Amino acid sequence: MKRIISGIFIILFALVSMACQSPLAPDQGGEGPAKTEEAAEAPVVTDEPTAEPTEEPTPEPTEAPVGIADFCKKLEPGEYTFDLDFNGVDDVITVTDKKTDEWDHTEVKVTVVLNGNADHPYSYKTENCYDWSAWLIDCDPTDSRLDFILSDVYDSDDWECYALRVSPDGESVSKFEHDACLCAETEDEAYSSERGFYFSIRSEILGTRFVDGRAAVNDEGFVFLTDFYFGDPEYNTMELKRDLELTKLDENGNENGSVIVKEGEKLIPVATDRESWVTFELPDGGMAKASVAESEEGWSYLINGVLQDDLFEINYAD
Repeated sequence: MKRIISGIFIILFALVSMACQSPLAPDQGGEGPAKTEEAAEAPVVTDEPTAEPTEEPTPEPTEAPVGIADFCKKLEPGEYTFDLDFNGVDDVITVTDKKTDEWDHTEVKVTVVLNGNADHPYSYKTENCYDWSAWLIDCDPTDSRLDFILSDVYDSDDWECYALRVSPDGESVSKFEHDACLCAETEDEAYSSERGFYFSIRSEILGTRFVDGRAAVNDEGFVFLTDFYFGDPEYNTMELKRDLELTKLDENGNENGSVIVKEGEKLIPVATDRESWVTFELPDGGMAKASVAESEEGWSYLINGVLQDDLFEINYAD
């Protein structure tokens, strides 16, 4: 019996001793407790989805400036360097003048060398003029061209005007001409690309006289930008030799009935297109319009169907 009890105590003592021992943690060199489950696979990291790239609109290319707004330079005899067609290569203009006789008739010569090609210059000359002026103008700052213009007078106040400009292909010089007197800048105002240059041109409507307007130059030649105006009323007032019916104009220039101006009353011519119409200032300050047509003889004009010589005292020049 005592052996049995002693045996039980020995077993109990052994169990208590085992319960007091703790397993070794892994960092103490022992093995940790056995895993009861297989380790879960590490999650696969993927890039976060990004929005599909949107194609930004390409800005429309803007044209670089190709001209010089309001550019106007008067040229005296001499040599000038300009890029006439804005292609990045300098061109050379040479202007010379010389007296040709004892009456002070003058020869004016213009030479243009494009792109440094001195072997193929372009030359133009005018002879027997007794006054002249030359200008380099940018008539249109968007068309990549500077315009050379020469205006000269000869004989009995006969004016002519020439324009030189680089051709559209950039390989040659084009010349245009007109029977006008050019003055690119006046005492009253500077040149403007928008309004063009000032000029006077001969007209036979209501007698031989010069009418004024504004013009420019393009690839087709001279272009007129305004109507033609008669100028100072002091020198243009005309007295009627007979009654004349005219079309009355309102303050906006619209036709507004008719008016009869009596013999002996005075009209002041204001403007014309040099072809088909002329406007007048009436004695009361209003405005009126008349049709214009060449006479059968070809040397005079009809005003509303009446020969202008029958309406006014008309002066003609040779």
